Amino acid sequence: MNGTVSRLIVLLFAIGGVFTSLSAIALAGGPPPGKPVQPQAAPATTQPNSTSNSEKEDIPPQFPLPSARVGAVNGVVMIKLINNANVPIQYQLIGGTREEWLVKNSTIEVQGSPPITLTYRRQDGGLLLVRPKQASPGVLEVEFEVTNDFNIDTKSLNITESGSVFLN
Repeated sequence: MNGTVSRLIVLLFAIGGVFTSLSAIALAGGPPPGKPVQPQAAPATTQPNSTSNSEKEDIPPQFPLPSARVGAVNGVVMIKLINNANVPIQYQLIGGTREEWLVKNSTIEVQGSPPITLTYRRQDGGLLLVRPKQASPGVLEVEFEVTNDFNIDTKSLNITESGSVFLN
């Protein structure tokens, strides 16, 4: 009888331990009871092979690098808009100009003090390839071209106070 009671106590402790473990896993965000736990692979310690597309897709997104840099002169940046597309482009320097049109194959200059946001769109709603580059101190050239690639289409350009240029 003494041995039976001892085994019964051990069995109750074992069952209680299982329930405690399962409730701890569930409370800790683990799998619910009844679902098998899948072992997780160890994180990669090497850089992915640059020729493998599947590994590139697994890399988490990084903060974007600036498309260009431009230094303000006397607190002002001159932006030279160059329309190399065969369609008119509507643009607006937020807080600086109303919406205006840049006719096809033309150039115009606008200026502002960073931070600057320039929005733009094609008259026909198509996609744009935008190439910003510093032409000289205080001058940013922004070339517009037609594209069919959704991955490079943008709708605005931002110049930060530090002079970094980002396309969005």
